Amino acid sequence: MKNVQRNDTTITIRIAKNDKDFLEAYANSKGIGVGKFMRDLASEKVEDEYDCEAFVEAEKEFKKDAVVYSQEEVEKELGFTD
Repeated sequence: MKNVQRNDTTITIRIAKNDKDFLEAYANSKGIGVGKFMRDLASEKVEDEYDCEAFVEAEKEFKKDAVVYSQEEVEKELGFTD
């Protein structure tokens, strides 16, 4: 097996022991380590915030010049109906 170089780093957080135990138990119940669980949580949080910001921007743009098409209009435009 080739030696794979990684650019991993460590982040340390201080939490109460009962919180740590709870997080470990939950991660273990999902078959993953607490590190992966925390990485996944952080990534999901950032993605959720980004999605919310993108939605707000899209909604602002839509409200400037709102054009709405019915399902029938879309199907006709795309050639799905006669």
